[in-house]
Amino acid sequence: MGTRPQLARRSQAIGLAKAAIVRGQAFAGRVRGGTPRPGLRILYYHRVAADRDPLAVTPDAFRRQMDVLAASGQRVVDLYEIDALELAPGEAAVALTFDDGYHDVLQAALPVMREHGFASTVFVVPGAIAGTSAFPWYGVGAMPAVAGWDELRAEERAGLVRFEPHTITHPVLTTLSHEDARREIAHSKEVVEHELGRPARIFCYPGGYYSPREVELVRESGYRAAVTCEFGANHAPFGHNELRRTIVERSDPIWLFRARLAGATDAPPPGRRSRRVEHLAA
Repeated sequence: MGTRPQLARRSQAIGLAKAAIVRGQAFAGRVRGGTPRPGLRILYYHRVAADRDPLAVTPDAFRRQMDVLAASGQRVVDLYEIDALELAPGEAAVALTFDDGYHDVLQAALPVMREHGFASTVFVVPGAIAGTSAFPWYGVGAMPAVAGWDELRAEERAGLVRFEPHTITHPVLTTLSHEDARREIAHSKEVVEHELGRPARIFCYPGGYYSPREVELVRESGYRAAVTCEFGANHAPFGHNELRRTIVERSDPIWLFRARLAGATDAPPPGRRSRRVEHLAA
């Protein structure tokens, strides 16, 4: 299987190769004349921190990205209000989302977005908040801090952010039984509503993995929408329970961020498979 340094080098090499592919894709798909392609692009991040974590965009990079977004003239919309969202013909709009509820998002991202008046949605994992579950991609004791309920309530009172469900324990839903998947989706909604004292409307599929079963469970649980990790922009009438998103990665130079805003990376990179599972294993 390899030593830890060997695995780290292999992961870094894969990351560099992926970044090169995405940069080539963005250059090939660049938008002529600088006019963004129409549609709603939902950007998604995980962390905003200086840590050497592949999921962490640095605070300086994030600030530059928000400055570029503000200068682009695109409307930044509140995903929580997806039911009322209408785009003008040919309009390009942006929504901002963050997965997992890391504490550094509150410290390093929310203040910058508030400076610009940008709304955002952060998807949280109640089991991680309670300390009863951990994200498996971090080693034992190495998981970054997630924000607690008191902090989330205070941030919502301050405005321009909503915290929405991302399951109880962040499993791959398509590997679970029907009842376990239902509990992860429905119970996380109940917990968020109880803790924050208002309806939860939007669900986030962990890792972007879902199937028609999860789409139906989201609907049955009373959500108004759900976001995936499928590439591309969203066009009216929106597929509310399969909203596409645009990832922003640590390695993105500012020109690539501009390209993402404009729609140059709407298509998935070569070899990137859909995370929608059409048929679950028996």
